[in-house]
Amino acid sequence: MDVTISSVVDSNGCYNVGDGIATVTVEHLPEAPVTPDGATVVNSDVDTTSTYTITQTANTTDHIWTILPMDAGTLEMDDTLCTVSWTPGFNGVAQLKVQGVNICGQGPASTSLDITVESSFGIAETNIGVGVSIYPNPSEGIYNIEMNAKSKQEMNIKVMNALGFAVFSATNVTFDGSYKSTLDLSGQAEGLYFLVIENDKGVFYKKLIIN
Repeated sequence: MDVTISSVVDSNGCYNVGDGIATVTVEHLPEAPVTPDGATVVNSDVDTTSTYTITQTANTTDHIWTILPMDAGTLEMDDTLCTVSWTPGFNGVAQLKVQGVNICGQGPASTSLDITVESSFGIAETNIGVGVSIYPNPSEGIYNIEMNAKSKQEMNIKVMNALGFAVFSATNVTFDGSYKSTLDLSGQAEGLYFLVIENDKGVFYKKLIIN
């Protein structure tokens, strides 16, 4: 915008009087960035790093990314792109957000992206007296399950998604010695699931990844 200047005073109190017109550029604080885009469910044993992006924010010269809790991972920032290196063994929900910056300062933060991070180091497995093998894992949704035991077994098998809902269930499964079956989860979305096998001795948990 154009302004009329009638006097100028410097830092020492000296001044000049006169008339003139000068063009002044007014900078605004950055606007709030969009919510980061990227994976919202991460198995840190499979994907040790994850990349997140945003579109360019108005009135910005750079972006600052933050993650909470801070011990969830370390950040490598490159303006509208951020790579998270997940901390081994971290389990929980991490919140990733971003702010725009310019010569006026930092603008408001984006809405946080909630990221569910799972690591098998944090999953407790109970000995139920049965040997269990499931493969391939990760897979595109088709798994082979093999079990063996020294005595006759009766158990319940189910698969839970990351929200805790059962997507597969089989009750009163019995076998004597060995068991082989195919588990078909090809109709489920990509992400993290939990195989749960329960008998009278306890519960066995195994993480499954569909990619």
